[in-house]
Order: sequence, then C-alpha cells, then structure tokens
Amino acid sequence: MLRTILLLALAISLLHIDNKPACAGSPGEDAQAKVKAQVAKRGVGEKAKISLRLRDKKEVKGYVSQAGEDDFVVADSKTGAKTTVSYRDVERVKGKGFPLAAKIGIGVGIGVVVLALIAIHSFNNIGY
Repeated sequence: MLRTILLLALAISLLHIDNKPACAGSPGEDAQAKVKAQVAKRGVGEKAKISLRLRDKKEVKGYVSQAGEDDFVVADSKTGAKTTVSYRDVERVKGKGFPLAAKIGIGVGIGVVVLALIAIHSFNNIGY
C-alpha cells in the first residue's frame, strides 16, 4: 500500500517538472515569436482582420495580405494601402476573437448551468 502511494506521488511530481531549456532566448525573441504565432493563427486573406499597435505607438489596421519569416504585410480594408510590418516592431496585436477574460467567463457560465441542472435533477429524483 505504501509503495503504491509513493509511486503515485512520484508520478504526480514528475508531471510538474518544467521542460524549458536552461538557456532560453532573449525576451525580445519570445515576444517576436508570440506575434508571429498570432499572425499565423489569423492566416492570410481578407478575412484575416488584424489591428496592431507598433512600438512607436502607431496603429495599423486591416487584414494580413502576406506573411513571411521576418515581416508581414497589412493591407488597409478601405484604401487597399499596404504596410510592411516587422514582427519585432509590434507591441500589441488585436483582432477578431474573444479576449481571455471572456473565454473564462463563458466557461464558468457553462459550468454553473451544468451544476444547476445536475442539482435540479438530483433534487427531483430524491425519493420522498
């Protein structure tokens, strides 16, 4: 019995080991990789709406018309003007999709409804 508990504790503790390399890249490279991933997630084309805030506080809005290794092109939906933006120059990416707080709120709301339905069902099935 003790052996089983110790093996279970060891297995759980191994799940919590961090797999990050000891020598990670610089914070700038990490932010650049995040921006690149966000742009790739949106895709390319007129449905890939995006709004950017650059490090020089300039706002760029439109859709991603082209994406490369070091930069991407944002085309203005109204005028068609194209702006080439380097991933390292982006401070913040905004676009379609729910923010994290909204996703958490939706999940909590669904959980509350499910628990309420379970409680109502179990209350109605108690034999009196």
